[in-house]
Amino acid sequence: MSAQILVVEDEGEFNHLVKEEIEHLDLTVDVAHSGEEGLEKILKGNYRLVVSDIKMEGMTGVEMAEKALDQMQDPPTFFIMSGFTELSTEQIISKGTAKFFEKPMELDDLFEAIDFFFSAAS
Repeated sequence: MSAQILVVEDEGEFNHLVKEEIEHLDLTVDVAHSGEEGLEKILKGNYRLVVSDIKMEGMTGVEMAEKALDQMQDPPTFFIMSGFTELSTEQIISKGTAKFFEKPMELDDLFEAIDFFFSAAS
């Protein structure tokens, strides 16, 4: 089964934690450690949801989402997380992101949103 969710985060420990917790929802997860790697995987894969940090070395999560949305006919839904951004929540949402989580955040909020996303899509 191909991964349903791609987690894009440059902090390896956070990637591992989020991946493990999402797998408890009986969903398959893939990870990327940069915006560039994330975009490459998005364009080659068939993900339904991408959960990404915004502030990463090189391409940001918002830039990655914009490029994927521009290049794909049926792009995945994007959830963006960040504690440090010059953009407002409204600006992030206007760039094609479905949901924005401000760090520090309760991971349970993220997992509930993911669970709701997949249960609503069923």
